Amino acid sequence: MDINALTQGTFEYSSHDVTLSFEVINGDMTVKINEYLEVYEEDGAAEDGAAEDGAAEDGAAEDGAAEDGAAEDGAAEEEYYIFEIYAVSSMIKSEVDVEIKNEDGELIGFICFGDELVKKPLNQYTKIKLVGLNLEYISDIDNTSLNEFEPYVLNKSYALIHSQFASEYKNTLLNSSGIWGGFSHSIADPLYKTCVSEIVAMSGIKLPTIEHENKLRGAVSSNNGFDRFLKKYHMLELLYDYICVLKLKTMESSIKSFRRVMQEYSREEFKSLKLLLDDYVMNVDGIVSVMESADEFGTLVTDVFHVYSKDSNPIKDEAKWNSFHELLVERNLSLNKCKSKNLCQNNNEKYRLFILNVATYWIYRIRCSIAHNKIGEFIFEPENEDFVVEIGEKLLDCVISQVLSNLELKEMFDKEAQMNAFLAP
Repeated sequence: MDINALTQGTFEYSSHDVTLSFEVINGDMTVKINEYLEVYEEDGAAEDGAAEDGAAEDGAAEDGAAEDGAAEDGAAEEEYYIFEIYAVSSMIKSEVDVEIKNEDGELIGFICFGDELVKKPLNQYTKIKLVGLNLEYISDIDNTSLNEFEPYVLNKSYALIHSQFASEYKNTLLNSSGIWGGFSHSIADPLYKTCVSEIVAMSGIKLPTIEHENKLRGAVSSNNGFDRFLKKYHMLELLYDYICVLKLKTMESSIKSFRRVMQEYSREEFKSLKLLLDDYVMNVDGIVSVMESADEFGTLVTDVFHVYSKDSNPIKDEAKWNSFHELLVERNLSLNKCKSKNLCQNNNEKYRLFILNVATYWIYRIRCSIAHNKIGEFIFEPENEDFVVEIGEKLLDCVISQVLSNLELKEMFDKEAQMNAFLAP
């Protein structure tokens, strides 16, 4: 809920011996946490140090003692400003309240973490979390307090900042909390999601190493398209050196074979990616289909791949780009169309290599734009996530599925496994 929807309200909780008073002051939500003492009277006289007629006697609390269950003279009353937290780092365990201290060691407030997994009764929540529960479940002044015998779950997180530090926190600390605290008060950009009604299960794909399994698991669990793209890209990156080693281990025992493998090997990332696709991606139909859909993103395609062009761009020339872009607009990158624009020769293999050269360049440019936020690179904005998912990630999926199901490569994987089994002690 919007915490400012709770404009004011006062709620007592015997389970915590507190009264919570909520109010909006100058647009900011505040809560007063007032601890109180129950009053027990017998024959009008105070017993065992209990308060009598509201007066302190024989060691009973003075100057702020509780009277009739209410706070008097500022007894144990604390006022906090509430700041909603919209994101918390996955490295932080949210099981306990966290103290926030300034650089002088002064306690300025608490973090009330949500995302509880199990509903619990109120008496099992801390006083700080009780504030959070009120913010979530009580939306107007007509609501009564929470039922102390009913279980609740705290979904959101909040920062409770003591009133004397609230201004400093709001003006100098709030925006940088992601650096020093691992949480953010900024509303996250909405994640791009696509509707899926049918999935085709592809057989024959082999993950060659435990590192590939880890990267794929990380990609699936990523919560945004930018991070997911990089993790999937890493699955190809892991193959560069690995395939070279595989070739050396499984080649014929000759200097000529060794020389051939080493001449193919490159430490330049773009060349390694290009070689990988050229050798192990045989069908470009899926890649062409993804490319033909790129015109949906208008000038973004030109900005990413042409305005910020690099020397590795196979269609860097202005005339070639214009010809290629015309085919994107027509959504027709067939062999005949590409040949008619002098983009490739009238040959299936030349056409395959042309499409793969462009795909390699597109994948690598998207990777650099995500990984390198610097002058000279196109910098994606959060609203460009749909482009990364629909073009970049889909190109990667086409490539990865073919590389990891390539029969020649699988034969090398199997041959290496046999060699390792033979050499194992």
